Amino acid sequence: MPLVTLGAGSCASSFSTHSLARTTYRSGRVGARRVSALRRAYFAQGFETATRFGIAFDELVVHLWNTREQAGPVDLLSCKHVADVIFAIACLKGSPSAWSLFFDRYERTLIRQATASYQESQATVIVRRMISELRFELPHITGGRPISLRSYTGRRSLRAWLGERLGYRLRASCTRFTPLPEPPRVLSLHS
Repeated sequence: MPLVTLGAGSCASSFSTHSLARTTYRSGRVGARRVSALRRAYFAQGFETATRFGIAFDELVVHLWNTREQAGPVDLLSCKHVADVIFAIACLKGSPSAWSLFFDRYERTLIRQATASYQESQATVIVRRMISELRFELPHITGGRPISLRSYTGRRSLRAWLGERLGYRLRASCTRFTPLPEPPRVLSLHS
């Protein structure tokens, strides 16, 4: 069980972390003020969600630290939607109740968003594929940007983040479903 030092205090952590995050926290490179501000937000905004799904504060910090590999440098103070990040962590841990709530909250909304570009049946297929890729961490089927809840930083609401990812998916699907025009035939004068 690694000891994770977060600024001035320390606590034991039984979850797996990346070695870089573990080394960074042990060396105290995460500022105490930033962690204190995040801790306040955790208890003010996300404690109900954390209690419901059993997500510890340390898991939130490590998740945010690890997102920098996919989302670039992360400032712990830039996390404005702590409850959404905690919810995403619960989904990443495979909580059936979290995924049930995920479907209830977001599936219809995303399908409605996708129907602006596609018929409802096609929109439903695209959204369900995207959710399956999120849930089972599958590679992106259409060859575009892969998506994962591991890259969610809480800078925007989870609903807005998913909408943005769906926009990428719709643009990728648009090129896949729209047949390309045939190239013009060139007649040779010498044949």
